[in-house]
Amino acid sequence: MGSTSVWGWHFDKHIVSTPSDFGTQGAKPTHPELLEDLAARFIAHGWSLKWLHREIMLSATYRQSSKPRSEGVQSDQSNELLWRMNPRRVDIEAYRDSILKISENLDPKIYGVSEDVETGKRRTVYAKLTRRGFSDVLRLYDVQQPLAHIPMRTQTINPLQALFVMNSAFIQDQATALAKDGRTETAPADKVRSLYRRVFSREASGKELDLGMSYLSKASLEQFAQALLSTNEVIFWP
Repeated sequence: MGSTSVWGWHFDKHIVSTPSDFGTQGAKPTHPELLEDLAARFIAHGWSLKWLHREIMLSATYRQSSKPRSEGVQSDQSNELLWRMNPRRVDIEAYRDSILKISENLDPKIYGVSEDVETGKRRTVYAKLTRRGFSDVLRLYDVQQPLAHIPMRTQTINPLQALFVMNSAFIQDQATALAKDGRTETAPADKVRSLYRRVFSREASGKELDLGMSYLSKASLEQFAQALLSTNEVIFWP
């Protein structure tokens, strides 16, 4: 169970598609030999989850590009054999934490009392969850009630998620904080470069630089910062 659960966490797809049912009614593993090998070596390494995470993440399979290849699409369109990495959105916890980190508003304090997910600045693992006051933001991004049995989170894509990054006070506040960094620059091109370094940890390409300067000629720096925070490069795994 441990091997397939960790594998499913990293690949967004379990070796056994019914991770809570390994019985006769459950699905058969797509890679039975791999499952047996990982389970045996997981036990041999003292049930170390740290070892298991490292073993999977350093594998050639995990480090593949998500870019489709014609021969792979023809022979295995659903990617059952993992000939490429499945493109996938980061969960809301990682997305929220990343935005707080980018805007330099993340409170690194550990332990202590939980906080409201929409106003707090600590990591989302410290979000307050109650039976009566479950967060609309977490529910919007497919987080289930804590008492529910969910072997694997099912991710959905819906218009409300786009409306959240466009209109929520949380995203707008982080964009405003992020824009302060760009205001130290005078030239529009330098403002674009500064925000790209902060948000993506890389330089803007020539095309991105032109698009950014064109956008700033019609909109504010805060709006540009918010647009960058809502891009696929932030929301999706690389």
